[in-house]
Amino acid sequence: MFFKSKKKLLFLTLFFCSLATIVSAAQTVRVGVYENKPLVFKGENGSYQGLCIDVLREIAQREGWQLEYISGSWPECLERLGDAKVDLQVAIAWSKERAKSFSFSKEPLFINWGALYVQPGSDIESIVDLAGRKVAVLKGDIHYKALVDLLAQFKTEPLLVEVDGYGDVFNKIGSREIDAGLVNRLYGSLNDWQYKVERTSMILNPIEVRYAAPLGSITLLAKIDRHLEKMKSDNGSIYHQSMNRWMGGSAGGQWQAPVWLLWLLVIAGLFFLALLLVNALLKRKVAARTAQLRQSNEALIASRERFVLAIEGARLGLWDWNVITNELVWNDYMLIMLGYEPGDLKHSYASWEKLVHPQDLPGVEVLIEEHLKGESSVYESEYRMQSKAGTWLWILDRGRVLQFAEDGRPERFVGTHLDITERKAAEDERLQFESQMQHTQKLESLGVLAGGIAHDFNNILTAILGNADLARMEISPLSPAVPRIEAINMAALRAAGLAQQMLAYSGRGKFVSEDININELVEEMGHLLAVAIPKKVVLRYHVAENLPLIDADAAQIRQVVMNLITNAAEAIGERSGVVTVTTGLIDCSESYLDETFAYDELETGFYVFVEVADTGCGMDANTKRKLFDPFFTTKFTGRGLGMAAVLGIVRGHKGAIKVYSELGKGSTFKVLIPALERHASEINHRLKEESNDWQGTGTILLVDDEETIRALGKEMLNMLGFAVVMAEDGREALDVFQANKSDIVAVILDLTMPHMDGVEAYRKLRQLDKDIKVIVASGYSESDISERFSGKGLVGVIQKPFQLFELREKLKKALP
Repeated sequence: MFFKSKKKLLFLTLFFCSLATIVSAAQTVRVGVYENKPLVFKGENGSYQGLCIDVLREIAQREGWQLEYISGSWPECLERLGDAKVDLQVAIAWSKERAKSFSFSKEPLFINWGALYVQPGSDIESIVDLAGRKVAVLKGDIHYKALVDLLAQFKTEPLLVEVDGYGDVFNKIGSREIDAGLVNRLYGSLNDWQYKVERTSMILNPIEVRYAAPLGSITLLAKIDRHLEKMKSDNGSIYHQSMNRWMGGSAGGQWQAPVWLLWLLVIAGLFFLALLLVNALLKRKVAARTAQLRQSNEALIASRERFVLAIEGARLGLWDWNVITNELVWNDYMLIMLGYEPGDLKHSYASWEKLVHPQDLPGVEVLIEEHLKGESSVYESEYRMQSKAGTWLWILDRGRVLQFAEDGRPERFVGTHLDITERKAAEDERLQFESQMQHTQKLESLGVLAGGIAHDFNNILTAILGNADLARMEISPLSPAVPRIEAINMAALRAAGLAQQMLAYSGRGKFVSEDININELVEEMGHLLAVAIPKKVVLRYHVAENLPLIDADAAQIRQVVMNLITNAAEAIGERSGVVTVTTGLIDCSESYLDETFAYDELETGFYVFVEVADTGCGMDANTKRKLFDPFFTTKFTGRGLGMAAVLGIVRGHKGAIKVYSELGKGSTFKVLIPALERHASEINHRLKEESNDWQGTGTILLVDDEETIRALGKEMLNMLGFAVVMAEDGREALDVFQANKSDIVAVILDLTMPHMDGVEAYRKLRQLDKDIKVIVASGYSESDISERFSGKGLVGVIQKPFQLFELREKLKKALP
């Protein structure tokens, strides 16, 4: 008996020990909670309640968890979750940013969004109205960041006041401490009736409410997801019971009839028992229809709010025009775009017309009329509108007719305004850049053309000038042919100057500067100028005495004067008229130089000027604006290069051109060149005759592919006392040089030749004799050639076309 009792005692001991082990093995889950009714809140009995708590408590019961609630403010809950001081956080919205810090359940518990509340009767109607206002927000709230991002998009800066709970938001609005506040829409819908607040139409940031755990902790969440998924599919589960209990059964937040109304209906049904059947049928139909209307109304409100947000986000102005009454209404952003306040503009078509640029209005009204007549499916136009500050904004206007009257006439015309001023400015910059690129390409084309013809053209001129030089030396100074030879000589020099001018204008040549007396230059050109203009045109001179010198290229300045006088004579045409050439000195101020076509940075001070005035037809504003554009010409046979070349030469001399013109009365061109401190009286005449009695000795190797140049060069060199051997290209030059190396004292080498050009021939000549003296002859500018042979021992450059005295000077320097 004792033995049996002992066995029973042992069995009971083992049973209770096992039970204690099972109880002690139950998992304790620390749950973060805060006040967010009806998702989670502390009830009157001190226990936590709400949708999130009901569902979690059911799951805990099934899994054998012990729930330990750790309460605090929302920011404290987030901090504890991040520090893993809680195992689970209820009623937390999911976002990409939060998913980087916490682990979330996959099954959402509820869909929520943010809603803005204001004081009753407030004038806050849109996001931009929050500027400068006080707005309460919950610390750490996901809708808080969404509001900040939205405010940044609209460049609106309110004063944001952080609080610890949604109840604090409503309290501060009701006490008028703040102007507006942000809560989630569920909290607002269930609690706003308790406070002096008013809900606005502004909503934002749809989010999913879920459970969360510390980052990487997914065991609890996986179990929650499994249970929650089953609960959602079971209409009788605690999930749906709790939804009905706390939110009237709307998982998506749509309104359902409250409990008191259902009781009222039951009482009314009992009271009207005789009419129960009919009443029930009617109530069912009314309820169904009411639900449909409410859903449609809420959908319409949500759609309108999304539309308003989209329009404001896209920075569009809206307009609505009643074509029959001419009433035209704008939205607030349209007024803000133009700088106006509400009430500044009348709601009429006439008010819009006054704002449109007068030059644009006719074209815009044509497009509007075409759309009203049905000739276009959509109206679209770009034009300028005047802001309140007086500036002009470019507007992209789009719209269409949305409503017609009973007689078929267009009645309601609706559209948008988009400010495209910045885009237009960018387009103008692009067009200007393209224009500059085209201008550059034109200059490059001129450079290719000038470089291609320079060699052959200057070879021809070399033959003309050289033979004219020799002819003048071979005849008597009293011969009647001397003036004709001099005319040939001067014409060839002008042609050479023109070739150099083309090179300089296209960037392929350089100015050869020297001290110039502008009066002497104009006087030298007197005979040529008289021949260049028609007999009906009278050429007059007004030359100032004792002018300072200028540092300039004489050939280029001659070209400027010649172009200006030729143009002046052509402006007079077949009529009789006067062209006046005036020289002088002027002290230019900064304001005077600002009115000129000038070099980029001109200094104030004294400038020598050449002024060419005519009594011709004058120029209108459009012609004057395009005057210096390449290829622009008003002449039937013109090439449009003359005035562009003039401006290029003047700018190259750091000068300026001032233009006066009046249509029908004539034009005046004043060319300004910086004056030097030296005067003409301080130096000798720059064109003094050089000594002609210098003679050389030895043999010169003359290398050129042009037979006329070789023949002329040989004759010139013979006159200077040299024997001459010749070659027509680089290869032959090397053979001739090796055969006559001991006798050759210098080589005159053309740059552009077939088979072997001057550069390669020069290099190989220096290999044969490193001390050989080589002078390069070319139609390209001396500075360009010197740069190519810099540091290679070249003794000189003679530029084609050249004359006997120039050849003598080069050889005299090379062979001292």
